[in-house]
Amino acid sequence: MSIDAVDQRWDGFLTQIRGRFDQIMQESIAGCMGLYQQSGEILPLGNAWGAMRIRGMQLGTKVQDTWDDKVSETYDDAGATAAQEDAARRRGEDLQDYIETELVRVETKIYCDIARSLLGKAQAEQAEIKCTQCGAQLDHHFSLRSVNLTCSACGAVNTVVPGTATGHYSGMVHHLCNEAAWDAWLAMHAAERAYGDARTANLELLQRYEGATIEFWTQYLRKRIELDS
Repeated sequence: MSIDAVDQRWDGFLTQIRGRFDQIMQESIAGCMGLYQQSGEILPLGNAWGAMRIRGMQLGTKVQDTWDDKVSETYDDAGATAAQEDAARRRGEDLQDYIETELVRVETKIYCDIARSLLGKAQAEQAEIKCTQCGAQLDHHFSLRSVNLTCSACGAVNTVVPGTATGHYSGMVHHLCNEAAWDAWLAMHAAERAYGDARTANLELLQRYEGATIEFWTQYLRKRIELDS
């Protein structure tokens, strides 16, 4: 078999894997939103996404296993140069990286879309909070945590506990922070891969990865402070 023929078969396999993966992700986005709207529960949502995530990860593993078990040897038998084989292997690694990145992006989208659909309900839960002693309206700003409020009318201290919608929304804050810092996450991920791919220790790549990591967490925590305030 010629090298061109091996390339064609390998690239066809990679295209097939990507198509199957993209289909699973599209089904996940629609399915998880529908499941939450139907059940209103976090546990079934997490279980459903977890199962879809595993299916996606298995496709990434299949790429690596297929290369190790069959494709690398086929390139050797075809007389491929080291550069040709390395380029083919890299295409497989690029697909694995795409799968890894998309799994994070899709999970972020699923939970952020649900969080945005919950925000109005969560705010409504806290819109009309009255003193348990005298019934006066309490001066309260939307909060993700339990807070103690002193009634301006009678001085009683009231503990305000977030409701179900607020609790669910609070559990998705991590994803909202990831979304806000997504470009920085991509830069961090790319820097990490570049450092990991280096054949020898490289201080410049390490420093780039460190800087990208600091920038991501800076943006992430800035959003976290905004949402928690």
